Amino acid sequence: MTKGKWSTFASRVYYALGMAYYLYQWIGIAGVFALIAAYLPFQAGYYWPSFVISQIALILFIWCFTLWMRSTRFQFQSGNPGIKTLETDRRYSVLDDNHYEYYRKVTVKAKQHGVVGYNHYFHWSGEGKIEVAPLDGCKHHPCVLRPHLRTGQVCAVTFERPLRKGETTEIAYMLHLSDTKGTAEPFLSHTCHDKTNRLTLRVTFPPGNQARTFKKQIFLSPVSPLPIWEETGTTSQDSNTAEFSISKPRVGSMYAIIW
Repeated sequence: MTKGKWSTFASRVYYALGMAYYLYQWIGIAGVFALIAAYLPFQAGYYWPSFVISQIALILFIWCFTLWMRSTRFQFQSGNPGIKTLETDRRYSVLDDNHYEYYRKVTVKAKQHGVVGYNHYFHWSGEGKIEVAPLDGCKHHPCVLRPHLRTGQVCAVTFERPLRKGETTEIAYMLHLSDTKGTAEPFLSHTCHDKTNRLTLRVTFPPGNQARTFKKQIFLSPVSPLPIWEETGTTSQDSNTAEFSISKPRVGSMYAIIW
């Protein structure tokens, strides 16, 4: 696939949709002004111009409502409707003998009073034991791992006390993964369910003398068969880490590193 942020028509549509999503509040305001503008010629007896402007206002209101409903739908799909995610940092370490470590740090903000916890739904392609451990400095209760029908697994974090509206907190934990059958696929992905300031994906490989090639990809949705954007990168021999950092990722899209 061709490299570059604006290399394809699909990628240009993707970023245009993303800009439209984050501006839906302004679309609603524009609809209000259009409705006021339609009233003025109506008062003066110019009915056709008033009708045309009122239709424009109606289209803007429908567009605003559609984008708002889309935002609400993705928020409920995340399993955390009372939380706004500010930043997400995900690190996947490839160890020896089919062992892996998954680190996740999330900064969240309560959208309402009484938020008691955070749920992380995920699917790991490997087969084996999964152990959960809170990291030092995390003041919340240890994570509880249980199966979930929709995604395979859910990691639940219970806060030390319910959050107040507008309060922020940081969640950090580690998953120790053992792939006894060697079925783990070489990728790390994340789907954005709500507006996030920054998303960071990192994959760390075992120490070695050779640099590794990896791909950063963006999918329009988790079920899209092909990425709409792709870029190839190479790890340095010093860090041996693949990184994909996105500022204000688009809600509903999936971001991935594959190797």
